[in-house]
Amino acid sequence: MAAAPGPAPRLYTLTPKSTFRDDLPVAAWQLVVEEPTAAGGLTTHNIALRLDPMELQYFAAGRWTERAPRMVQTLIVESFENSARIVAVGREAVGLRSDYNLKTELREF
Repeated sequence: MAAAPGPAPRLYTLTPKSTFRDDLPVAAWQLVVEEPTAAGGLTTHNIALRLDPMELQYFAAGRWTERAPRMVQTLIVESFENSARIVAVGREAVGLRSDYNLKTELREF
């Protein structure tokens, strides 16, 4: 007989930046935001906890709504969009002809 599954994990998400200074300069270029690279322990839906420098644990009762690198990419894109100060911003998959590509690395999250 199989053990009964435990309760479903709580889902967590973050919100993009939505407030900006009035004197924020306008960017007259297009930006593609690539998905951040990350160590294997961070490329999951699991919420990582580092209570000890040598050990990575996970929050058992919760999960991110997306894989952490994908969620960070979404937050960066939405934050740029919310600024209303950039010509265009998006993921590489949308076919945007970018002037610049933003490459990031997720080391701790």
